[in-house]
Amino acid sequence: MQRPTLLRFATLLPFATLLPCALVWTLTTQPGCSRGAAAAGRIPRVEAAVAEVSSSGAGVVYLRVVNDSETAEVLESVNVLGAADAQLQEVVSNDKPSTTRHAPNGFPIPPRATVSLREGGKYIMVFGLRDPQHVARLELRLRFKRAGVVGVVAPVRAASIPALSEGRGQAIPRR
Repeated sequence: MQRPTLLRFATLLPFATLLPCALVWTLTTQPGCSRGAAAAGRIPRVEAAVAEVSSSGAGVVYLRVVNDSETAEVLESVNVLGAADAQLQEVVSNDKPSTTRHAPNGFPIPPRATVSLREGGKYIMVFGLRDPQHVARLELRLRFKRAGVVGVVAPVRAASIPALSEGRGQAIPRR
């Protein structure tokens, strides 16, 4: 039995690296693949993402999610790289004063609709950012019920929110 030589191994290496790539491409581009990147109209479009970060390491992210498909979608959760925690939250103002609550079931996105995460409504709350004074952007992983995980980069705009206390989402009044 002949042992493989280095030259013979080197000629097989490109095929060994191409095979997994071809397999992934095939699996993610087939029609009807619910989590495939090329499955037409299945991935919500995320627009106008922007973050605000306080010196305490807490922050908020605002963005728009556009669902161009004929099927309803749900933004189920969010993960922010470099943060201890991130939650979907919303302001409830049917009682006075308005309160903030965690949205454990996520945010529904109807077919052919846009949902805005903005101040005074739905938003993403971020806790425990490391080195918040030097954060220029936040890398988010949005988890959708049908589309799976979608990566988003939100630039941090100039700090315009008051310092947030360690209590989740309670603002310290400006003096």
